[in-house]
Amino acid sequence: MTLSIPVIKPVGRLPLKIRKVITSVYTGVHNSLISGKGLDFKGFRPYRSSDNPLHIDDSVSERISSMPDLEPWVRSYYAEKTIHVICILDTRPSMTAPIRKQEYATELIWLFALSAFENQDPFRLICFHPKLSYDSGWNTSEEGFSMFLRALTHQRVHPSLPKKNSDMFGLLAPLQLRDTLVIGISDFTTPWDREMDSLRRLNMPKRNIRAILCGLDEWKGFSPQSYGVTFIDPDARVFHQDDLRKEGDTDRRRQKAEDRFQAITQAARSRSTVFIPVPLLEEPISTVKRTFPRSCR
Repeated sequence: MTLSIPVIKPVGRLPLKIRKVITSVYTGVHNSLISGKGLDFKGFRPYRSSDNPLHIDDSVSERISSMPDLEPWVRSYYAEKTIHVICILDTRPSMTAPIRKQEYATELIWLFALSAFENQDPFRLICFHPKLSYDSGWNTSEEGFSMFLRALTHQRVHPSLPKKNSDMFGLLAPLQLRDTLVIGISDFTTPWDREMDSLRRLNMPKRNIRAILCGLDEWKGFSPQSYGVTFIDPDARVFHQDDLRKEGDTDRRRQKAEDRFQAITQAARSRSTVFIPVPLLEEPISTVKRTFPRSCR
């Protein structure tokens, strides 16, 4: 099986656009999704030469120290918590068409990868397929992750064989995750109930795991401009021609997709999971930036 998703780093001005939203997205991750944010106040203690002078508390030093000018006291804070960020990319046949799904998936992967690297947190990408999956392992730098993607593109990465009837999030159980942000990127055209159950079995509240599902929606805002439209069945490789003047199959397909995304949104909410629909007619980075803070409250 050849991986169909082009995950090489985007070129042009896209990396700059991604970096502009990293701060707001990652702040949301720390403040809304992952507990134990660094720099939380811990208490007071005597000043050390390695301390930041800005942390000296003059009023406390005057009250506690016998020589406040020579032996000041400082405010101490809890250490920054390391967050593990793992992205699971669906590479099943439906993700191959239209091509914009692949382009949007690439942008979303790099959004969360660069967000992690900017904050010295490890990032991991798993490209999931029921037959063969590819795992980058933990990466701590943009350079290391780029090397994996180049090797993946040239088919120099050994795939893993998922267990029979495995699903996207079933691969996470053996990893024993903790303090982790999980991102799933898919069009969710295949049955998704099993994926939701796999997330639940991760014991997310106890292990401090949070999940964000990015659903690539090819029907949101779609309005046909001609009398007919051609669809391809990715599994059977069969073309279907719909006549919009007769039976309105396109409208039914669009309504079916809308109902599916609404059902996924409700199911995700009941499992304390964020589901972000990403229409293919809107910029994916802007959609995440706009939706993320509101979804995480």
